[in-house]
Amino acid sequence: MVCIFCLGDKPTEAFTEEHVFPDAIGGTLVIRSVCKPCNDYLGHSIDTHLTNHWFVQGQRLLLRIKGKASSVPNPFGQGIFADDPNQKLVYRFDAEGNSESVYVVPNISKEKLENGHERVSMRIDESDRAKIPKIVNKMRARAGLPPLSKEDEEKILTAEAQSVPNPWMNIEVEIDIKEYQRAILKIAYELACHWLGPTYLSDPSAGLLRDCIMDKAKGVDWATKYPIRSSVDITGEQPIFPFWQREAHSHIGFIAPGAEDLTCYVRIFQVFEGLVCVSTEGARYPGFRGGFIAIDPVAGADRQSSYVDEIMRLGQEAG
Repeated sequence: MVCIFCLGDKPTEAFTEEHVFPDAIGGTLVIRSVCKPCNDYLGHSIDTHLTNHWFVQGQRLLLRIKGKASSVPNPFGQGIFADDPNQKLVYRFDAEGNSESVYVVPNISKEKLENGHERVSMRIDESDRAKIPKIVNKMRARAGLPPLSKEDEEKILTAEAQSVPNPWMNIEVEIDIKEYQRAILKIAYELACHWLGPTYLSDPSAGLLRDCIMDKAKGVDWATKYPIRSSVDITGEQPIFPFWQREAHSHIGFIAPGAEDLTCYVRIFQVFEGLVCVSTEGARYPGFRGGFIAIDPVAGADRQSSYVDEIMRLGQEAG
């Protein structure tokens, strides 16, 4: 059995399940033609740039799509209190993606006084109140002071907490505008392998895509190094193909049949979309009616057919 990425001829047990659309975003289409080393590489070096992209994590949170850790991602994470840039905050969600609270990260500051003493100020979340005596006693021990009395501990534990209604949290995010694109190319390549069969592995366009996806070099300009005819970008107000607007949260993939070029379209939620030329030799695949898949990541279901049948279905729906 031949791996579609390394082209190594290996025993069946060397192959593992590969999700064409990553499992973490609700992908349902599974192929078994990728060996484990290649599958591992795709997971940690290619798919991760898509599944952990800030825009995609936002959709996963919105739709409550859990990852391998059995929890919905939190794209907000850590930020700072808008009224105090020195105070870190964490926006917390539970495993189901429901908003829980804004957590105050413990913040201890020290100030030298004119009399030689030191004033220690502490800001801590209400949920950590019981930890305050222990924290204070550690600082007192380091300063050579006796631990708090039981009376002082009680005062700390019963002191009135300060509440900040509707706190504003500022966050900084890095938006990847490049690395996720190879994950889209990977999906297009695997769809072509799935629908076109073993003949596709010897297609020159397949070799170009395969080399690009498996290139482990750092900081490479993929569009320059590999002249793949493709366009991958953030979906604008109007998708390239608006026919599946009723399935706005679904993933769409298709390859249209043609005598010359075979072009694959990939849409991830309504966040990213790409057009990838998967072959310039359409005559290699006589009788190919195209392939189509729409995946509902929430229901964990998909609809598969030939591209021709899907277009006919759309026509009947419109009529």
